[in-house]
Amino acid sequence: MEYPVWVCLHSPSSSRFGTRPLFRPWFPEVEPDDPRSKGWLRKLSDRDVALLVLLGVSTSVFIFNALVAARALHEYGFSSNINNLLGNDDTTCDQVKEYNKWLHFAINALSTTLLGSSNYCAQLLVAPTRADVNKAHPEKRWFDIGVQSWNNLFRIDRTRRVLWFSLMISSGLLHLIWNSAVFIAVPVSQNSVALVTSDFGPDDPWDGGSRELLELRRNAAHGERLTPEACIERYAGQKAGLLDVLLVSSNITTNHGLSFATNSSSSLLQNFTVGGGVDWAIAGSWMCSARAKPGEITNTFCTKESLLPKAATWTYFGTHFSRSHEQRLDKVFWSHVDHCISAGEPRSMGNKCDLRMSSAILGMVCILNVAKCVCISWTAQLHFKTQSTDGEANPQLVSPYLVTVGDAIASFLETPDEQTRNLPVVDKSHFSQNSWPDRQSFAQPREYRWFKAATTRRWLVTITL
Repeated sequence: MEYPVWVCLHSPSSSRFGTRPLFRPWFPEVEPDDPRSKGWLRKLSDRDVALLVLLGVSTSVFIFNALVAARALHEYGFSSNINNLLGNDDTTCDQVKEYNKWLHFAINALSTTLLGSSNYCAQLLVAPTRADVNKAHPEKRWFDIGVQSWNNLFRIDRTRRVLWFSLMISSGLLHLIWNSAVFIAVPVSQNSVALVTSDFGPDDPWDGGSRELLELRRNAAHGERLTPEACIERYAGQKAGLLDVLLVSSNITTNHGLSFATNSSSSLLQNFTVGGGVDWAIAGSWMCSARAKPGEITNTFCTKESLLPKAATWTYFGTHFSRSHEQRLDKVFWSHVDHCISAGEPRSMGNKCDLRMSSAILGMVCILNVAKCVCISWTAQLHFKTQSTDGEANPQLVSPYLVTVGDAIASFLETPDEQTRNLPVVDKSHFSQNSWPDRQSFAQPREYRWFKAATTRRWLVTITL
């Protein structure tokens, strides 16, 4: 939460300034010779040390990601994007999920580390320098100190603005894609479906028929015969373990010449494979083909609940387009399903899954990680320019950043601001207009409550969150 603080500056001789002996009982670190002011925790709180630590952390995260990516490339090569990390006949889904949980815990820990580093640097980048403040105040403009602010962002120099946006964009992209680098793959069916005539038989060849489908036709007498209701129950909505199936028509024979095969009198009307590639989510839509326009997939999910009430009149709508560049509609047929012949019960695959990794996504993570390292390094370089390392005057030093309210207080105590000099306690609202307040505007001191340090809107947003 932003607490706008304005300090009334007094002359150096004023007794109201604190001294080291006064604060020593509560803050021993104010004494330069105190051991606690020289410990590693105290040094870690220094901004220059913190930047070096954050740079080291982000570089370590990049090295880790690069090693994992290099191992994946060495193991699987450049041709494979999706690689199998874990999963075989001896591995259960519960084991894969356990590995997946801890891997994502590690990913989130690393991404949170990078996000914290980015936020630290972003706050440094958007903080104004004393020179920025000195230039803004005569123009009746102001900066926010101690918080990241859009007001500041568009008033700082272009280099810092580009670095700020680079840090924020890379953080957003990392959170979007990093968790997708590792994922669980569950099995789905890839089985053949064939529409056959009511008098189908051993009329070779069945053009386009798979080896499994031809085997099912040869052994049709030994296949499992299913009623339309039972066929819908088995194949509608089922995603994994399905075997090949023949749909036998009740209204089409070989004499109708409606086959899509080279021989129009073939008993094989149409065959296709479902569940392969990216179509697994709509693998069962063929069962509702009668609802779709010719050549299109039904735009509604095909479910048991929608099919079973109409199982007695279940119809398959077959369409065939010419192979010319015009893609004209050649043939159509409406086949009432009399019964199905299935290759058998679905295979049990409920406890089978793989843990996989995307090399492409991991490569993008490495690129974004490098971008963060560059931005953090550049931020550190900008910060170090504000400090003299040898104790001598350096003409290349820039004005120090006012990152915290303490930085501002220290700077204004050392060099008072002429535009706000000798003002009493004022708040942000007094500076929102082009006409800034002066000493005469405050004839009588006013009492302010602590809760008024933040606006009503900020209180409401904070409490709501």
